[in-house]
This record gives sequence, C-alpha cells and structure tokens, in this order.
Amino acid sequence: MYLAGYQIVKEGRLMSGRYLVLLMLIFIPFFGSSQNYQAVHGSSYAGSLGVTNNPASIVHVPYSWDLTLFSVQAKHSSNAVVINNLSLLSSSTNTRVDAVQGSNKYFLMANQDLRILNGRIRLNEESAIAFGAGIRSGQSFNTGMVNWRDTINSVRQFMADNFANSPLSAYVRGQAWAEIYGTYARRLMENDNGILNAGITLNINRGIGAAYVSSSELYLQPGQVHGQAGYLLNDGKLDYGYSSNLDEWDQPGTSQELRKAFLKKHGPPFH
Repeated sequence: MYLAGYQIVKEGRLMSGRYLVLLMLIFIPFFGSSQNYQAVHGSSYAGSLGVTNNPASIVHVPYSWDLTLFSVQAKHSSNAVVINNLSLLSSSTNTRVDAVQGSNKYFLMANQDLRILNGRIRLNEESAIAFGAGIRSGQSFNTGMVNWRDTINSVRQFMADNFANSPLSAYVRGQAWAEIYGTYARRLMENDNGILNAGITLNINRGIGAAYVSSSELYLQPGQVHGQAGYLLNDGKLDYGYSSNLDEWDQPGTSQELRKAFLKKHGPPFH
C-alpha cells in the first residue's frame, strides 16, 4: 500500500515580479514534485497510468474518468554510451551517441512497460478506482573491469586488450511478466494546510519468461590457438538458466501452436 500526501501552503503577501521569480528559481529544486520523474507516471494528469507509480494519485485528478487503450514506455540507464553535442536551448544538428571506450565497469539497466485497456473512474469527490492490464519486462547487465573499444574485430583482440583485467566477470538477467490490477484510493484528510490521500493496489501476475547468465573468475593465459599466439581461459565459472516454457519454442508445430504452448506455461522453474 502506498500513501501520498503533499502540502498546500497558504497564500502570503505578494512580492514584486523580479523577487518572486528569483525565489521560484531558488526553491523549485527543493519543493518540486518528485512524482514527475517519468514521462507518463506520477503526475496528477497521468490518470489511469499514474496508478503503477502511486495508487493514491488517482484521487487528485481533474477528470471524472479516463481510458488509455494502449501505451508503451521504456527506460534505459547505462554508462556504456554518451550523448555528445546535445543542447536543450538551441538546435542540435550535430548530436551524436558514442560508445564509451577504455577500461571501466559497464552496466545497463532497462525496463519496458506495455499497458492495455487501463481505466480510472472517480466515484465521488473523495474516492476513485482504477483497473487495467499490461506486460512488463526488465533487464540488467553488469561487468567487472573490462577494456572496450569500438574497433575490436575478434575475440583474440578482445582478450589481448583485457589480459591486464583478468579475471573477467559479467552477468546478464532478464524477465517478463503479465499482470492485471485493480486499485482503490480515497482522501483521508483535508484542511487549510494540506491533503492526504491513500491508495491500495491488488496485482495478479503471471510469469512469461526469464533467463540469466553469470560468469566469474575467468583467467586469461597466453597460449597457442590454431597455431597462432593467442589466449586461453585457464579457469572460470559459468552459470546460466532459463524458464522451462522457453523449451516450447524448440518443439515441432506451427507458430500459432508453439505460441499457445509457450503462453500456457508459467515462467519459472528454471532449467
């Protein structure tokens, strides 16, 4: 259950225009709403989509009802790429997305959110309900210290660049699931100083698929590979697993039959 509250400060004495603007610029970072950090989540105008971030947000909405037939949102965070020559104040015709090169511990965090038939209905001035379905997925990737450059064209060259970083390690994980939900929220308290709303969401989830690969203690050792100087893996640990329903794609049958068999099974247990 999530609780959400905020203060409505009483209006004070008016100031001159320039002092008011100056104070706004100073204090906006301290009093800005933290619920608006994503494009369609959290705002009081997000309607039925805001419920996934804060169930209590569906009460303080200016519309009696809303319906979102279809929406997609993706969010990615990584230190493996950098955006150059981007300006928010002028035209950015020379903007480039470049790979970060050199020795570093690289990571990638990603999630995708697909929503279908999400709705919100205001029951009265103090309460509202919301409902919907969706498919969500997330991935994470992380490495130990590794040397990377975009001109690497062979495994032999990659090992030569990373001999000093031995032992190597990395992992990648991913999962997807479907869900349906129902939410109820209401206003608990209101006075001259603020409003307190509360909301609760009931989710029913079903796993679609998941997989992971993890490697560690990969030591590189100089040696002969196909008659040429190269590198060998002297030691290491490799673990992997995937949800059992992924095996259904390796069975005989039409695409429609395989898809039905795949969706019929839950994600885990792992193989």
